[in-house]
Amino acid sequence: MKQNGKPAVFVKVWLYGIMISVLPLICSVIFFSRRDIAVGIISGIWALLWALLWVLWFIFLIPHSFLFDDEKITAIYVFRIKTVMYVHIKGCERQVSGVRTYPWREQYYIIADKPSWEEIKIPFTKETDSEIEEHIYKNPNVKISR
Repeated sequence: MKQNGKPAVFVKVWLYGIMISVLPLICSVIFFSRRDIAVGIISGIWALLWALLWVLWFIFLIPHSFLFDDEKITAIYVFRIKTVMYVHIKGCERQVSGVRTYPWREQYYIIADKPSWEEIKIPFTKETDSEIEEHIYKNPNVKISR
């Protein structure tokens, strides 16, 4: 998926997750080739569980791209789409994120109140920073203070 003609934000993070998942699997093959069966089995099971955890994390918690247009922000996940209208945004602040929840360091935390309470966390990059500046902070319909 592309965002404004550019690759999605998280391609590097997906590749990083795949590499972390493949390394224990390679260790498992090495241990099996050395005939250390118990360590090979444990390493293989650990690799599969880690890969499953990583994939589930991205499927349910991490949006893979964001789209900004004249009326709304759309966060696109694997199985769902979140949309927040600019007129309903009540807060937008830049925060430092922990790696445990999201794979980026800095993020924009956007809160909307209508039609129901909704939040979107957008990673800080130069592209998203300029989009946030243009569509939220300079938008006359958004009633927040910087």
